Amino acid sequence: MTIARNCLFVAVALAVSYGAGCRPVEGPLGPEKVGQVWTVDEDDEPANPALLAKLNRRVPRFEFADVPLKDVIQYVRDWADINVYTNWATLNAAGIDETSPVNVKLKDVSLRTALDIVLEDVGAGQVELLHEARGDLLVVATREHLSTITVTRIYDVGDILDQLPDTQSVWVPGDDDPGGGLFSNASPGNRRIEQVSHDEKVAKLLTLIRSVIDHNSWYIDDELPGGLSEYAGKLVITHTRETHRLVGRLLAALREQTPTVPLLAPEAPAPAATPTTQPADF
Repeated sequence: MTIARNCLFVAVALAVSYGAGCRPVEGPLGPEKVGQVWTVDEDDEPANPALLAKLNRRVPRFEFADVPLKDVIQYVRDWADINVYTNWATLNAAGIDETSPVNVKLKDVSLRTALDIVLEDVGAGQVELLHEARGDLLVVATREHLSTITVTRIYDVGDILDQLPDTQSVWVPGDDDPGGGLFSNASPGNRRIEQVSHDEKVAKLLTLIRSVIDHNSWYIDDELPGGLSEYAGKLVITHTRETHRLVGRLLAALREQTPTVPLLAPEAPAPAATPTTQPADF
């Protein structure tokens, strides 16, 4: 059932993307960088680069003592000259209203970080509040609400898969001693070089994404919002806009780093009496 669903998910997404309605995502993850990104949903509005730049601006001083949340949001709106929509209905349902007090004392931080701290302070460890950029608009709401709004995007990751080695060194126990026992008289095992298939590379990349980005949110038996599949060197992801932002940052970081640490599973060590040089795998 799960395999069939994933296959249908990929087929439908790619059919839509290569037909009418699919468009490149503009901005930091757009066509000007290696690794094209497309959006499938007509109502998906990737963040405007100008808005992202304002969120990354440094705030010299950001101090509020028992100031109502609505006033802090208005200050952010005026200081950065941005549109902010606060979904008060979702906040009110979580026990937070316009008069909820904000107590923060910060200096020389990005506006994005300052907002994160404000929302964390108001949530008081009971409610998780988030802000996300949609086009020219910054939206503030509960994580629970934003997790219900997903979009599908396609990421070209062929260049990242090409970074991974085509071979790997694997440990093979001796024929007469599958366990490779320390006191066995059987012939010792050895290492051999095996080809790493495209599917194995993809599996490692998918595992990496699922493990480091909101790992509890990916699709399991129709209960979670996140869908993640691969086809012909492209990732098809259905998730929240915030998760898409984090996926984009992770892929950009992978492109900027020289592969120096193993991404493939570690192998059993060779016997001390027969040391073998093992190639480094990413």
